[in-house]
Amino acid sequence: MTTMQHPERWERQDGETPRAFGAFAHYRDAGPTRSLRSTAEAVGVSHRTVFRWSSAHEWVSRAAWWDAECDRARQRAYRAAVIDAQTERQARAEAASGIARTAREAMNLADLPPSEVRHWQALADRLTADAYGLGTSEDVPVVQMPPGPPTSAEAVARLRLAARQATEAADAAEARLGGPVAEAEGVVRRIAESDAS
Repeated sequence: MTTMQHPERWERQDGETPRAFGAFAHYRDAGPTRSLRSTAEAVGVSHRTVFRWSSAHEWVSRAAWWDAECDRARQRAYRAAVIDAQTERQARAEAASGIARTAREAMNLADLPPSEVRHWQALADRLTADAYGLGTSEDVPVVQMPPGPPTSAEAVARLRLAARQATEAADAAEARLGGPVAEAEGVVRRIAESDAS
């Protein structure tokens, strides 16, 4: 009980016997399927006794108060989960943005073709939108690279592909409700390491 003078509506009330309260607790906790008949059967007393207890101690309104309290608790938990998910998504986006920023700083933008510059800008925009939960349906522009040993431009393209794969892996991890972010970061690191050698 909250206090001896003012118990919550769903707690044992003044004048309510332990047995009557036990029956009420069963009724209260049964949720939407609750009924006086099933409560009487579950606690082993007559239907008439349960009806008398229910009337005397206002079970219907007390159970409604309990339902409202449970709903408030669910809403608080849901809001906390949404905030946690947004915080995690923002941290992942900021980490991916940091990787992209490091790669961008390592390149000479003057040597890049306009399509590559457009790609990096689109990727930065996507990461920023993801960080704030805005999302975007626009794809990051893709540049097709010829086969053979990687040139500087090809290394940049591979980093771009790594960033895209990291974004896809992060999206897939989020779809699995918080899957491993390290998976996406690992893809970026492996491709970046293979380009460096």
